Amino acid sequence: PVQPQPMPAQPTAPVQPQPMPAQPTAPVQPQPMPAQPTAPVQPQSMPAQPVSKKKSHKVLITVLAIIGGIVVFAVAIIFIVSAVSRKMVCTSPEGDITLMYNSKKIVGYTAKNITYDLEGQQKIAEKIGVEEYLKEFDDWFGANTSGSCKR
Repeated sequence: PVQPQPMPAQPTAPVQPQPMPAQPTAPVQPQPMPAQPTAPVQPQSMPAQPVSKKKSHKVLITVLAIIGGIVVFAVAIIFIVSAVSRKMVCTSPEGDITLMYNSKKIVGYTAKNITYDLEGQQKIAEKIGVEEYLKEFDDWFGANTSGSCKR
């Protein structure tokens, strides 16, 4: 058997790359392509959109549907309250106010250039009664503006 010989501990010179001898090569001639019938090229279809875009689109539609439903619900409640309630309309050059009420309480109002504390006025109407409150409000409106109220 061959025994491995230890390497001498002497530094060796670095190996320098040797240039390759130039060899003449034959010029490459282009080869003609064989005439074969080819199928017409069909355009590639676009890859399907990632699921995340479809999912975000569905979420957006859902959110818009919920918001639309809330708006429709709010409009319906306002319409029902104004349709079912009786009204006292007070008009003047200083401002206008319409009080909506039923036999038990003041249920709402609309105002133009006049402020109205609905919660505070509801408490007064509850205490003295709706009919008495409307009578007092009519008197107050006539005394403090140049307008009047109609029921």
